[in-house]
Amino acid sequence: MTADVALANACVARVRTAFAAGSNLFHTAYTAQVNSEVDEIDPLTGNVTDTLATTPVAVVNGTGGTPNIAPPATAMLVRLRTGTFIAGRRVVGGAYLSPLAQGLFTSDGTPAPAQLAITAAFGAALVPGDGSAPHLVVWSRPYVMHAPSTRPSRVGSVALVTVTTVKDQFAVLRSRRG
Repeated sequence: MTADVALANACVARVRTAFAAGSNLFHTAYTAQVNSEVDEIDPLTGNVTDTLATTPVAVVNGTGGTPNIAPPATAMLVRLRTGTFIAGRRVVGGAYLSPLAQGLFTSDGTPAPAQLAITAAFGAALVPGDGSAPHLVVWSRPYVMHAPSTRPSRVGSVALVTVTTVKDQFAVLRSRRG
């Protein structure tokens, strides 16, 4: 096994561990299967340069167990924070977790404390804080200047995720297409 495939296997295992840590967020009808193919991406362009086949991991089943599923657009957001700044702005990413089991809401419509703790456990499983590989990164896409903008063009880049955070509110993932 090459070092790249070993690292890809570790990446797949870490993502599966995160979904297992967050399984109680999801209705029992929910299953998560981590893709066993890991794409290598050129950070400058965002183009896929290789695909590595890994050992498939077990499916994660939702264990939220409530009778209903929350509206699909309602999600918990794990904010992926980096220490990298580009053009004066911090590079951040996000992992949107949906569909949620409906029973994890408080009477005022915010996430229940247990839901926040489970979401934080998901983030901690992605970025364990011990510096061990594989390292989660956020990709910052390239920008090409178009007149009349004065913002300079730049190539794409990756930023190492150093910590994950969770807010006491729901997120809505809206399509950017359409």
